[in-house]
Amino acid sequence: MNQLSFPDYLVILAYLVGIILLGFIFSKRQTSPKEYFLASKNIPWWAAGMSIFATLLSAQTFLGGPGWVFARDSRWLITGSVIGLGTVALAAAVWVPLWQKLPILSIYEYLERRFHPGLRIVGALFFLCNCTFWMGNALVITAQGFNAATGVSIETGIWCIVLLTMVYTTLGGARAVIWSDVAQFLLLFLTYIVIAWLLLAEFQWHPQEIYNIASSKTSEITGYPHTTMVSFEFNFAIEATFWALLFSQLILSINYGADQIYVQKMLSTNSKKSMSRVLMSYGVWTLVFGTLSTMIAWGMIAFYDRHPDLSSSLSHPDQVLPHFVVSQVPVIIRGLIMAGILAAMMSTLSSVINSMSTVTTIDFFSRYLTQNNSEHYLTLISKFSSVFHAILLLSFAIWQSSYSEANVVERHTKLVAMTNAPVAAFFFLGIISKRTNTPGVLIGAAAGVMAALSLVGFQGFMEPLIQGVNFFWVNGISMIVSLMVGFFSSLLFKPPNPESIKQLTIR
Repeated sequence: MNQLSFPDYLVILAYLVGIILLGFIFSKRQTSPKEYFLASKNIPWWAAGMSIFATLLSAQTFLGGPGWVFARDSRWLITGSVIGLGTVALAAAVWVPLWQKLPILSIYEYLERRFHPGLRIVGALFFLCNCTFWMGNALVITAQGFNAATGVSIETGIWCIVLLTMVYTTLGGARAVIWSDVAQFLLLFLTYIVIAWLLLAEFQWHPQEIYNIASSKTSEITGYPHTTMVSFEFNFAIEATFWALLFSQLILSINYGADQIYVQKMLSTNSKKSMSRVLMSYGVWTLVFGTLSTMIAWGMIAFYDRHPDLSSSLSHPDQVLPHFVVSQVPVIIRGLIMAGILAAMMSTLSSVINSMSTVTTIDFFSRYLTQNNSEHYLTLISKFSSVFHAILLLSFAIWQSSYSEANVVERHTKLVAMTNAPVAAFFFLGIISKRTNTPGVLIGAAAGVMAALSLVGFQGFMEPLIQGVNFFWVNGISMIVSLMVGFFSSLLFKPPNPESIKQLTIR
């Protein structure tokens, strides 16, 4: 397989220099935690919406999405995106009124007000674990892509990505993160358009031929043609059915308001209407990119069917896109596309580092570990915290690189089910019921973690206790267990004082 040429590297270098300069440009404005974490709440809604999408697209979906369809079928990307547009509207109606009226930097302050200071710590720690699991896998897939394109080792690639992202994130704070996300969003969109253009040109601008070839191929994993977009079986062992996707998207709508990354982007705008627009624009862009990603995957299937000799060097579905870029795309353009892959990772990593720093600074240092709460001091602590979390993510990613045989979407979903669902249950039980209390929701969280562990185990340490449940269901099952056990366990303990939870529920 061909590797990148010198002009390609120049394009990638120009992109990296531009992002670092953006961090330097905004570095002088970082004089308070509100500016460092929320960009002083004056970001336009459309920019915040692009930033959320660029953050959550990441290399996992940018590379893993086409890889998923290439190995399986189109149900997850298409049906999931369509359903997701409706659940985003539901999430906006439920969560925006709550977060718009609370003057907070970290959403885990809510858990202290609604329940107990200890629950604030638990929620913050679960969030930090969740981000570590997520980024560890995303860094691995990006490094794998660059390994296929350049020959640079996976560990070296992880080191370079983390250190470069750490520099501009630490210097420029949320403002640099959001505006670099906008630039990266545009680069990601251009990247997909260029790849789609090249695939169409390969087939003389006959998209029907691409579809016919892709639809004639059946996935060895799912047993469906790769172009299958929806199926209605109700079977816990089958992935990406309509019911599994509906269930997972409804659960995700709970996560929108219980994830520091989502909420922090929404809070960077200045009104309730803007916050709702942020979420809705994210849903629209998810559908657009999901459709593009699926069509590109169909083109890859048709291309490698036409050129079977080239598919012999594919060692993993997640390498389908970078392999095509390096072997088929002209010089300079392929450098631009590889910069897009790098942008997908860096936009996600920068937002995660900034949000992890927010939680560490506000929920631990400012709350428990220091008496000096001056804006200058907290801003300095925030920058040190950004560096610390970058190093933490680097270490975890290098460890995760030894467990890269499964598709990255699957690895990520299994890991976060143990930390994401219980925390989201804390918030959801807090806003929908005045009866829930601290002991009850903690018992529910423990039950949710045990449910997830029994279904997926933990890589390298524990095998699943219950077989036959597809990982698409795991996060939702863990959430339902946390909600039900948390609510009914709360009935065993004294209800909270109604005066203490005013303005903290949706009723």
